[in-house]
Amino acid sequence: ITPKDAPVDMVKWSLEGPGTLRTTTGPTTTYVSPEVEAETIVKIRAEFPGTKDYGKSTAELTGKVLPKGVTVKKATTLTITPSTFTITVGGEISLTAELKDIDGNILSGKTISWVLEGPGSLSSTTGLTITYKAPSEVSQEATVKIKAEFVGDKDYLPASAEVTGKLSTTPSITEYAYPVSY
Repeated sequence: ITPKDAPVDMVKWSLEGPGTLRTTTGPTTTYVSPEVEAETIVKIRAEFPGTKDYGKSTAELTGKVLPKGVTVKKATTLTITPSTFTITVGGEISLTAELKDIDGNILSGKTISWVLEGPGSLSSTTGLTITYKAPSEVSQEATVKIKAEFVGDKDYLPASAEVTGKLSTTPSITEYAYPVSY
């Protein structure tokens, strides 16, 4: 409920699954999980019955209760810079991967693998920074996809990212030298 003057004390909480809710009415509650032998799903629902000024609304959250001793892995995100590129035959471009945890912290010392789909080659198949080298000849414009992947480890979930590049058969105008006189 967003408005400050809404009657939040009318919110009712309910639980589907094992465990308990500390309170069943009011703006917030706390879920207390039991010990479980296997992964268990729970649903927590908040319901506002509505008033003459505010409509009825509900929200539901689904969560997992894990057995004691199970390590919860953190989610990760992987980004590639640049996110797109255009390159001419024979050209090169460096691509850099950045792996972060769900809190935005950069994760170092993790293995990033690279895969190329399309013409050309990569300077390496692992590492944070690699170089894509376009082939010296192509008969027509092409698209290349380069994927970076972190397979995950004991602490972190896997993540992947993909960049698409355009391979042009002709150099861009900036690659030509034009004499200018005044």
